[in-house]
Amino acid sequence: MPTGVIVFGNKVATLIWGEIPSAFVIESKHVSKAYKVFFEDMWKIAKK
Repeated sequence: MPTGVIVFGNKVATLIWGEIPSAFVIESKHVSKAYKVFFEDMWKIAKK
């Protein structure tokens, strides 16, 4: 995938690997928790 997501603390960084790479960071406890919950749900499904 040409993108990546990094969750750290209450921040979520989205990285876009294009000809000119770019990134943006969202600082939100709610957003970071939602990403963490999504990851845990996908991890559980992948283990099945």
